[in-house]
Amino acid sequence: MLQPRGASAPEVAEKLVVLVVEENAVFRSANAERLRAAGFEVLEAANSAEAELILKSTAVDALIVPGRRG
Repeated sequence: MLQPRGASAPEVAEKLVVLVVEENAVFRSANAERLRAAGFEVLEAANSAEAELILKSTAVDALIVPGRRG
């Protein structure tokens, strides 16, 4: 399970990397800012094509796709 860095979280050498995929720029930005505030490094993609390019070149610890189920 992912745990953000913070006062109650153990210190780690690097921040966990989260990729947020969301077409709506407002929702994508809001989700990304909340995750950054919690101590995550956040990458953003507006669609699956952008996400695929990021995933080909960058290791991520978690993928968040709001609105997707299953």
